[in-house]
Amino acid sequence: MDTSFSKTQPIGAQARGPSDFNLGDWKQVFIRTKDQVRYDNVGIVSAGVAFYAFLGLFPLLAALVAMYGLFASPEDVAVIVDSFRGVVPEDIINILEVQLTRLVSEDKVATYAAAISIFIAIWSGSKAIKGMMAGLNIAYGESENRNFLKKNLMAIILTLGGVVTGIFSVLLVAGLPALFSYLSLGEFAQVIAQVARWSLLAVLVVTALSVLYRWGPDRKAVHWKWITPGSTMATIIWLIASGGFSWYVSNFGNYNKTYGSLGAIAVLLIWLSISSFVFLMGAEIDSELEKQAGVGDRGSGNQLR
Repeated sequence: MDTSFSKTQPIGAQARGPSDFNLGDWKQVFIRTKDQVRYDNVGIVSAGVAFYAFLGLFPLLAALVAMYGLFASPEDVAVIVDSFRGVVPEDIINILEVQLTRLVSEDKVATYAAAISIFIAIWSGSKAIKGMMAGLNIAYGESENRNFLKKNLMAIILTLGGVVTGIFSVLLVAGLPALFSYLSLGEFAQVIAQVARWSLLAVLVVTALSVLYRWGPDRKAVHWKWITPGSTMATIIWLIASGGFSWYVSNFGNYNKTYGSLGAIAVLLIWLSISSFVFLMGAEIDSELEKQAGVGDRGSGNQLR
């Protein structure tokens, strides 16, 4: 590639990937992303996605518990949920802990019966993914033209992917420190475990978002190099925003005083809305990257290089 390009003047269509962008390109991408987020009403769209995510969250948890509850104890669930403190707000932790412990504590016969209805739970849980798919279509300027079967099949596949991601997240966040503790490798090893589990969790979220950005919207598959920047930035921002919101709720939030017994639900909806906004913003960044390089027009549905 010609190395005579200015470090600040945009090179646009001459870039073969985001790695070729200079400061001028990235500046234009971020400015247009800011404008596009406002134009696409991402704040309102993310609120809708958060609502569907709320409706689909507990059926998905029921599906997970139906599998995990066959051999787990309420104490195991409490330890696992507690591992996410600091990243997820305290009120959300309490909701999840109560609901999951109740499900696991049910009679094993009921749990086996629940296992039979896992598909139904996943179907209900796919509402969250379908809400995100609609938001991604808006972010990429696409219209939903997939038929009922194709759309719902993709939603179920992505939902199953979300379940798998959740299982691996639990293994990383709760299992890795437990493994290091069992091996009695000392305090330094525990520090390494703490760093490793959150680093690996970030990689896992980046991968999950990349898959969602590639196959969620109704468009032809794009090359991974045009998806990774948005999913990476979204993951970093999400971890910071989620941790910051958790800290705010723990130290300054008075949602229980304002909403009474619904305070925890309000916190959960706000957290889901923040998460949805960040994830959709990542898609907006990727969309503007494609436009900056001229590899596809917004809403054209063309194959991207």
